[in-house]
Amino acid sequence: MPASDRFIGELLSSNSKVPILSLLEVNIDGVFERFVDNTEAIFSTASGTNQRYSEGMFKISLPADTAEGTPTATLDFDAGDITIVRKLRQAESRLKFRLWLVLADDPNEVEFGPFEYESTDFTVSATAVSLSLEAEPILDIQIPSLRYTPTVFPGLWDNLRD
Repeated sequence: MPASDRFIGELLSSNSKVPILSLLEVNIDGVFERFVDNTEAIFSTASGTNQRYSEGMFKISLPADTAEGTPTATLDFDAGDITIVRKLRQAESRLKFRLWLVLADDPNEVEFGPFEYESTDFTVSATAVSLSLEAEPILDIQIPSLRYTPTVFPGLWDNLRD
C-alpha cells in the first residue's frame, strides 16, 4: 500500500506536528495481543476490525535491504512489564507479528504495512526484552527430497541420461 503524501511529509519533516505510531499485533499460540508505541491506548481498524491497542514502550529496528540472507528485524520492549516475559516463556511455538504505521490523528488509515514477522529467539535483560524477528522464514520450508528422484524426475539429473 503506497503511503500518502501527508505521511511522507510528516516522516521527512524536521518539526512534525503529527506523531507516527507503530501498531503491533502479536499472535502467541492463537491469542492476540495488540500494542501501540504510545503513552496511551488507542482504537484502530488497521487489522480489519476495530481493535484496542494497549500502550507499550517498544522500538522496532527494521531489517536492512540486502540481497542475501534472511531479513531480520529486532523488537525491543521495555522490561518493566513482566507479563510480556511470562508470555514469551510460556509460548509453545514461534510468535507471529504484524506491524502497521499510522498517523496519530487518523489511526484507522494505514499508511504503511502490514509487515509480517516471526520470532526466532529472545533475550531478557534488566531493562529490555529483545526479540529477533525473521521477515521471511525461508529456512523453515521443507523440501520433499524423497519425492524428487531420478526415476520420477529424470530431467533434474542430466548426468544420469543415456
